[in-house]
Amino acid sequence: MRTGVRETFAFVAEHPAKGQLMMIEAMSVRSQLGRLYVKQFGAFVELVLSLTRSFLPPDTATEAELTVMARGVIGAIIHLCQGWIATDFKQPIDELVAGTVRIFAGVGRELGIPDWMDPAHP
Repeated sequence: MRTGVRETFAFVAEHPAKGQLMMIEAMSVRSQLGRLYVKQFGAFVELVLSLTRSFLPPDTATEAELTVMARGVIGAIIHLCQGWIATDFKQPIDELVAGTVRIFAGVGRELGIPDWMDPAHP
């Protein structure tokens, strides 16, 4: 998870115009780009859910709750990218990665997976 989060932030930093388009502008348009954003966001939610389900103890959460949680963690990444872009990438990427991994770890613990992503272990 840490590697995926780092790669997301690194991509945005290395390609600021694409990051701006993907993380900010695509959400605000009601055109073909906006429809593509919604479709890809949904696909990303499904990817997170499919990866997460295999770690879950039985009857951990309803499918609706899991979907909300997946949307929330993805939304957190998007929001963090937006703020990072707006501040011209002032915050060190290591801080963003560490904080974001803690968000994911908290969700993992809430779902009953205490060692899924221990933020103390890079």
